[in-house]
Amino acid sequence: MKNSHHFHGREFLFLSYLESNYSRSSVYLNSKVIQNRNPEFQQVNSGFWSSYLHILRERKNISQFSNIVVMSPSHSLVLLIVILTGRRPILDAGWSLTESTLIRSSGFRSFVKVPKSYLIDLFAFHLSRKVFLESNEQVDFVARKFGVSKKKLSRIFTGVNEKVFGSFSPNLKSRDSLRAVDNGKFTVLFRGKNNQEAGLDCILGAAEILKYDEVQFVIATDFISKGTYIPVNVQIITNRLSEMEMVELYSISDLCLGQISSNPRLKRTIPHKAFEALFFSKCYLTLPSKPILEVLPSASDRASLKNPKPTELASEIRRLSGVSTEVKEMGRLGNLRYGKVASQEVLGLRFLEQCS
Repeated sequence: MKNSHHFHGREFLFLSYLESNYSRSSVYLNSKVIQNRNPEFQQVNSGFWSSYLHILRERKNISQFSNIVVMSPSHSLVLLIVILTGRRPILDAGWSLTESTLIRSSGFRSFVKVPKSYLIDLFAFHLSRKVFLESNEQVDFVARKFGVSKKKLSRIFTGVNEKVFGSFSPNLKSRDSLRAVDNGKFTVLFRGKNNQEAGLDCILGAAEILKYDEVQFVIATDFISKGTYIPVNVQIITNRLSEMEMVELYSISDLCLGQISSNPRLKRTIPHKAFEALFFSKCYLTLPSKPILEVLPSASDRASLKNPKPTELASEIRRLSGVSTEVKEMGRLGNLRYGKVASQEVLGLRFLEQCS
């Protein structure tokens, strides 16, 4: 995709502080229906003055686009675009920066950063022409928390940038740790950041209970706290995974875990790993929150856990490890549901529809 700075009345301009594939918006940007409209992507230098000068320099060109889309999580660009171009962009927020800050920060850092994030959210939500969020529960939360009219809020699922994974074969294991795991045991995968909502303590506790079963766990995360006890049946991967390694990791997994905790944010969010599991036709085990039920309303499409406790998680994994046919069928049905409501092309069409 070009990064030209000469715009000629095109339909879509996507703006972000980050590379395009980092944002959930890349799912829509790279869908066939949006690509057919020759969209433009610009990465804006982060920092207030750098982004200010970028928008100021390009304001005439930016204004030629009928749809200016601020990609998540670059919410603060909205204010600059409104001030410097007089245009009200579309914000593909997904969720509020305030929530993300609360998850990542604690103590004094949280005290300083949360008010700043709240103000950015407040301006961004109110100044945008439309705001896209990941779930109906997020729509309700943003409307209530930030006083935004629901008329400008729409739900668009996050999905998966399928084109990233389409060219890789899972036949060859490129990492020694993956070759070691591909041993015929029932393999449980947790992939995601080690944060307050992940529930890694619960997962490791369940693994310890199951250490004598024919069950193994793969935890692919950003870090493990020093001194954390790792049961013998757990393989930890903390290095960043390439797209090929992601394909390989899912190919050797039988069951994928969602966020296994009681963090209140889980009442509103749909973890990205849910869409990954469905795309790869893997059974997804999670707490049945309202957002998850928006994607997977039927119990036949997923496996459910009532409480985020190690004993209950271990019991359900043990049960599922003994019914491999049922697990595969849930993965198949989950993938069919994904195709109907969250595939890249379905979401691209939804995005286009909501932009009008």
